[in-house]
Amino acid sequence: MAADLRSVPEPSLPRRRAVAVVVEDGMVLLIGRVKDGRRYAVLPGGGIEAGEEAETACLRELWEETGLVGRMLGPLQVPSAAPEDTVLFAVSAQGTPALGGPEKERATPTNLYRPMWLPLADLPAANLVPASSREAVTAVIAGRVGSEAGRAALRAVRRGPVRPLEDSGP
Repeated sequence: MAADLRSVPEPSLPRRRAVAVVVEDGMVLLIGRVKDGRRYAVLPGGGIEAGEEAETACLRELWEETGLVGRMLGPLQVPSAAPEDTVLFAVSAQGTPALGGPEKERATPTNLYRPMWLPLADLPAANLVPASSREAVTAVIAGRVGSEAGRAALRAVRRGPVRPLEDSGP
């Protein structure tokens, strides 16, 4: 008897992610996390929904996680920064971030989310994960946006002193 192929589940593929790298006025926008006692920070971002463009997902996730409306500057040119299922974008946003979306619903005393602006000088001590996120922030500081129009937009939104990140060691 032949197997009914309709009952065989499709293999699950990794969900593609879109991540916003926002650097304004010498500050970087992060989501501070405390999960099961572990403290770390991540860049705003999340899954790309079926049929959704990566740019749209990036701005949606930024709004959901921080309450900030972003302006797309362009894809980042980061040779090795992100896993292949992640798309990184330079984004401009301003204001006071406030948690919203699914993260607000999932937050518990042992699973905290805190959107915040962090001075670039404090980034080495922020435990930013994954490690490739540091390279993504450096790409924004260096203006490695995927198009000349994006690079021009990035130069136009920079207001404060922005200097390269110093390596904090291994």
